[in-house]
Amino acid sequence: MLGARPRLFTTYIAGVSALGAALFIAVLTVFQGLEVSEFGWPFVVLLPFVVVGERYPLRVPRGADQGVITVSTTFAFAILLSRGTAAAMLALTLSSVAADILLRKPAWKVLFNAAQMTTSVVTAGAVLGLLTGGAPFGAPIELGTRELPAALLAAAAFYGTNVLLTVVAVAWGTQASVIDLLRRDLRFQALTAAVLLSLSPIVAAAADRSLALVPLFVVSMAAVYKSVAIYLEREFQALHDPLTGLPNRGLFTDRVEQAIVASTRLGRRTAVMMIDLDGFKEVNDTLGHPAGDRLLSDIGRRLESTLRQVDTVARLGGDEYGVVLWNVADADAVDPIVAKLRAVIESPFTFGDVTLGVEGSVGVALTPEHGDDAESLIRHADAAMYEAKRTRSGHRVYSGEDSGQTTRMTLIVGLREAIEQGSLVLHYQPKVTLRTGQTLGVEALVRWDQPGRGLVAPDAFIPLAEQTGLMGKLTRYVLDAALAQNARWRRRGLDLRVAVNISARDLQDPGFPALVDGLLRRWELEPWWVELEITESAIMSDPTRALDVLTQLHRMGVVLALDDFGTGTTSLTQLQHLPVDVIKIDKSFVVNLVAGAPDEVIVRTIIDLGRGLGLEVVAEGVESEFLWDRLGSFGCDVAQGFYLSAPVPAAELDAWMAASGRR
Repeated sequence: MLGARPRLFTTYIAGVSALGAALFIAVLTVFQGLEVSEFGWPFVVLLPFVVVGERYPLRVPRGADQGVITVSTTFAFAILLSRGTAAAMLALTLSSVAADILLRKPAWKVLFNAAQMTTSVVTAGAVLGLLTGGAPFGAPIELGTRELPAALLAAAAFYGTNVLLTVVAVAWGTQASVIDLLRRDLRFQALTAAVLLSLSPIVAAAADRSLALVPLFVVSMAAVYKSVAIYLEREFQALHDPLTGLPNRGLFTDRVEQAIVASTRLGRRTAVMMIDLDGFKEVNDTLGHPAGDRLLSDIGRRLESTLRQVDTVARLGGDEYGVVLWNVADADAVDPIVAKLRAVIESPFTFGDVTLGVEGSVGVALTPEHGDDAESLIRHADAAMYEAKRTRSGHRVYSGEDSGQTTRMTLIVGLREAIEQGSLVLHYQPKVTLRTGQTLGVEALVRWDQPGRGLVAPDAFIPLAEQTGLMGKLTRYVLDAALAQNARWRRRGLDLRVAVNISARDLQDPGFPALVDGLLRRWELEPWWVELEITESAIMSDPTRALDVLTQLHRMGVVLALDDFGTGTTSLTQLQHLPVDVIKIDKSFVVNLVAGAPDEVIVRTIIDLGRGLGLEVVAEGVESEFLWDRLGSFGCDVAQGFYLSAPVPAAELDAWMAASGRR
């Protein structure tokens, strides 16, 4: 069944299928003595290569589309030249049917493809017969220099018929422009057809001269096929998500640009949707990452099956997908499509005996009111999606109103892009031992180098990351950049421990220890050269899970620090059972360190407690020589604060250590 498709498309498919069937019968009727033995051994030798070539096509990523190369045409056209139209038609048509059935294509596609092949072969045979004076469905030709132009024109007829039948079907089935599709496909199709069909006379001549030459030719062609397949596979991987096989962000952006050009030419609109899953984290936490990966793949397939062939679904990272719709009339036309997409997302997923469900928040942006380029549409659709998540409304169309919420959404989108494009920078604040005055390590602190605003402090965007699910990506980015810098320092002989802050979300992620281990291996660092700082509140959000993750990290040898100690509710009993190596006294106690004041008692107590438990004690907020001396007299181990140095870029930290003698 063709399903709910345009009537013109249905009529076209039925018409081409009927034409192909009629031609197939006509050729078999005209051709007398239809037996394999009549075709001769060249047909028998070449037929398997037609079958194999049709069954295993090469899929070619081409910017905004994916083409297909089938080497079966080389051998099928060689059969046409050496054995006649009937032999070529049988070989290619039946191979097409067999391949489509094995690929489980719907019946109408099997019939249409078979009719397309039959019509193309018969057209080529008719042209060849007309130009050489032979029967249009008849006997093979004696291929020589005089017949070569006729063979090439017949090849052009085969190619032209095949492309035209396909493009019209795609255009009418997707309501796209025939001219646009021809313009997009013509160069690629012409180039590949010229290469493949120009080899056919060589194969035909080899088969007629000596069948022993055919395997030699095939061996060479198989080697080329393998090399090309490897190259195309690498090209595909560069443009597609490895988990789902969907286009990645780069290919998605290109497809949005092409959709804008095509839709504008027709006086219509392009719609871009950003889809983010709600509840995906619970699937990962409940059933593990393999189940989460399967869910992401299943959703990708569901989304693809809901859209037209000309539209695109992409996985942009994590649990986020992008959709581009060609030739949309207006925003109202998008609403039913959004409803269908959300319905297939929310349909239950079964994992063994467990049935789970997720929901999707969808943001929509359209040309021209929300932008006339891919970057603007994607950014505005992203902002609309976050607004849909915030309001729990399911989906939102982007609103260009200048409101505080719009500004917030723009910041969120900008932060996502900053993480992906690497425009966040790290500054490093030294940690100095009070006993020797030498630099023990540094704390990595992230800054957002925002266009027009300069460096933005983390307080302005960390809360956004925590509220929108970007915190995991941000942690990975900072951890990777910090370890990369540490590796550079170590290659120069600087032994510094680099501290990175992690969030409650990281402590709830069972895969976080594996992430840390992978990054340590990547930068060839021992675990004790990284320190992870966690707050008491992050642990208390889910103590059981947090303790499990911390225990794994501790066993790996990673240094763990309890940040802002003294401001939370951690008891002595709890502290004894936490696998931490360092406690950091919150700066609110340090800055008020005056003799006899209550804060002095608190600081002294924390230092004594840490030393009694064998923990390293770090004081934050050391902003004067007085505080430095005072903490030293209390027996504190390490100091950190503006008295020593503000957070600075890595190059400035090198200069500071050299100038201060604290290397």
